Amino acid sequence: MIANQQCRPFDSRYLPFASSANQSKTYKAYGNCGSIINATARKLCKEPSAVSQIVRSIQKKGDLHFSAMEYDEEVDQIVMRPLRVWIYDIETAPSEAYVWQFYNQNIGHNMIKAYGHVISYAGKWLGEEDIDYQAVTQKEMNRKDDKRIVKQIIDKFSEADVVIGHNGKAFDCKTVTGRALIHSIKPPTPFKIVDTLLAAKRYFKLPRNSLECIASELGCTGKLKHKNFPGFDLWRECIAGNPDAWEEMKTYNIQDVVTLEEVYLRMRPWISDHPNMGILQESNIPICPKCASPELRKPRRKHFITTNTQKYHLYTCTNCGGYARSRTTVLEKEKRKKLVVHAV
Repeated sequence: MIANQQCRPFDSRYLPFASSANQSKTYKAYGNCGSIINATARKLCKEPSAVSQIVRSIQKKGDLHFSAMEYDEEVDQIVMRPLRVWIYDIETAPSEAYVWQFYNQNIGHNMIKAYGHVISYAGKWLGEEDIDYQAVTQKEMNRKDDKRIVKQIIDKFSEADVVIGHNGKAFDCKTVTGRALIHSIKPPTPFKIVDTLLAAKRYFKLPRNSLECIASELGCTGKLKHKNFPGFDLWRECIAGNPDAWEEMKTYNIQDVVTLEEVYLRMRPWISDHPNMGILQESNIPICPKCASPELRKPRRKHFITTNTQKYHLYTCTNCGGYARSRTTVLEKEKRKKLVVHAV
């Protein structure tokens, strides 16, 4: 069995492994809150670390119990390799250029003094508490050398089944892979991307699609303001090597990841093109394609979903609130033969 320190989605089969009423209450609340540690902590007025410890303890006991059946065929249905979902955000230095005027100007390649590069990143694994933060050293900053931390990000991509970013497809991921190409770093193993900016544009009409605005509208933990170094001053002082500016950059970068995680978890049940976790998870039991929880139930009011030619079982996930359907149709063969469809 693979060792696991993540808090996986709620699974009712693990409830009997709660060793006290408090643990049972906490684990049930964890399920009711969509397997979100921070939301559970707020509901129970506990520290997130305490909730995380209880959840991991229960899941560890369950894993130990089921691992005794390792030679049984049922093991593959119970002991699962934890999915690796990485939530991250990068910060970059600006490009430097020689210009003749300050607006409405095309800047040619021969006018560039130095192109921008990655200066820091923050990231965390979904279900874990620790947030990893890395930044270039001042020596690396002076040389415009981001190879070390770009390699670290590429390694995280290789570990991940899914990566989460806001504008991740157009900016974060392409910036990192572009810098990796420049540094002759080999590509990561394939992974899926969930971009909360694209999800916001596709599924919702919100006042603005910035992470700051979305977090505010959803009541999530907000992005931090630049207190001591407002606006561009923060980047200028980091480039100059101001340690106070770097400390503020670290706080800002880490907070973006906290905010992004909360926004993603709120959006997740709505994202119909979310990577199918059932494909990525090593399990033979039906699990939610969005959050990988096995807590699938038939909705109370609607038991089927239809296309123009097929009819499928409909399921709802009691963990994240998303919907899923069966892959095989429930229409009888004779019914399918007699079915007609629109001509135009």
